[in-house]
Amino acid sequence: MLCRVVISGFYGFDNAGDEAILQSMVSEFRKAYSDVDIVVLSANPSKTASLYQVKSVNRSNLIQVISAIKNSDMLISGGGGLFQDVTSTFSMWYYSGIILIAFALKKPVFAFAQGIGPVRNWVNRKLLKYLSNRVHGISVRDRWSQKELENIGVKRTVSCTVDPAFLIEPLPKCECIKLLCNESSGISLERPKIGFSLRSWKGDTDVAGIFAEVADKASRELGADIFFFPLHYKKDIVLAEDIVGRMKEKAVILRGNYSPREIIGLYGLMDMNVSIRLHGLVFSLMNRIPMLAISYDPKIDHFMNFLGMNEFLRYNSLSSDLVFNTLKEKWDNRKEHTLEISLKSEDVKLLAAKGVKELVDTLNKIGKSNS
Repeated sequence: MLCRVVISGFYGFDNAGDEAILQSMVSEFRKAYSDVDIVVLSANPSKTASLYQVKSVNRSNLIQVISAIKNSDMLISGGGGLFQDVTSTFSMWYYSGIILIAFALKKPVFAFAQGIGPVRNWVNRKLLKYLSNRVHGISVRDRWSQKELENIGVKRTVSCTVDPAFLIEPLPKCECIKLLCNESSGISLERPKIGFSLRSWKGDTDVAGIFAEVADKASRELGADIFFFPLHYKKDIVLAEDIVGRMKEKAVILRGNYSPREIIGLYGLMDMNVSIRLHGLVFSLMNRIPMLAISYDPKIDHFMNFLGMNEFLRYNSLSSDLVFNTLKEKWDNRKEHTLEISLKSEDVKLLAAKGVKELVDTLNKIGKSNS
């Protein structure tokens, strides 16, 4: 049976987290179906098509989008934080508009592994309620998102899964070591390694100044080599360059625009990771690597609370002393932290597999009803 799906999300923007979500969905569909036709709505269709061996159309080309959905069996919206109006209202309206097109074309929609909110505008909340009560199926990536939908009046069953990126198999370690060696000319890689996945956010927090001091201290006092992982490729590189420019010790910026499997494998070479980005934490957990979480958004809180690991720092309360002292405590006890994370990792992977199975089962039922 030919399975035809359109996938809508934040794809083609060189954001490693969202690309990992897409990689996972594509891989899982190919495991489930011998004959699957996948079309991805992307900001960079040629790159998306090449990277994942799928069909891809420009997400801004209305005619192409309508044609793709019209010729599909189902639209998948997700995963990730698509339905929120904190970064911009446009994001909320865009992804809602794609779903409304599918409704108009009488195509079933599955909102998959969604991170809901915050949604503050009352019009947006009513729109989200309308969509959520009418899609064919819906799942969220955390309990808070499930509760948020209840609060806005969504009455139907909403299942809870986790980020599907947990199902990706990282690149083999030997190949990742080669990638890291290519990035690290002049560094022996014999010392322990600490990775930093950082971003700027609202407010006047001096991220570059704080983490230049933290990274220098970690290099000198902990005897670690320092690596910066730009997860939103071009944007995060600018911040990493600012930090490294202020540092006195050597540090490496991973400048390759890596595939999800590559970047996840590279995370596994670290001895500890410090992350402001959600998927820096996801990739650390996948590799059973101790991590220091810094929350700038409720999604970080929800992820860490889900793991039962409530010790994380707040972005707006950062200082170099606070970050380094917390890092040092975790560093000194990293064997215990590794054990704690290892116990969580397999359970999370099983939950991710259950979420994907629900999506595949839904598409199977739709396919049978259409045949």
